[in-house]
Amino acid sequence: MRVFTWILLIITVLALAVFGYGYYGLRVQTGEMNAVVTPAANALEQFEALRTQMDNDSLTGRVYRKEALGNPEDYVFVTYTVRVKNIGLIPAEWIELVITPGESDILEVDIADAQVLGAMREGDLKTVILQKGDGSDTARAAQVQYYAFGSPYAVNVK
Repeated sequence: MRVFTWILLIITVLALAVFGYGYYGLRVQTGEMNAVVTPAANALEQFEALRTQMDNDSLTGRVYRKEALGNPEDYVFVTYTVRVKNIGLIPAEWIELVITPGESDILEVDIADAQVLGAMREGDLKTVILQKGDGSDTARAAQVQYYAFGSPYAVNVK
């Protein structure tokens, strides 16, 4: 009977450890966010497509300021990238990088469909912001938002 009790105790401790790690692993870990500035004049095709979509109200990204786009020389595309690591046993679904817009931000370009970061995996999340100006102001607050077990989670980026 003593052996059976010890076996049940070990199984219980192992089960609690697995569930504890599973709960701990629901939070993805983020690295530092990097920003790369590309003048809109160097990406005329993308800029013109965005202008057309804004004029037709068919833009699938997030619009921060509703205004008619002017000359491409007055705008830049800022690509924000952050490295994320899912240390958990559950995939992070519908994961995305959400930028808190600044005063010069016009819109966020919709660059991908729903993404999944598998269990025990890491990868890069990207988002592209159309910004008015020369791109000297790229510091932004950001969050990684995702779902695990059907519940929403958000982690602030460092």
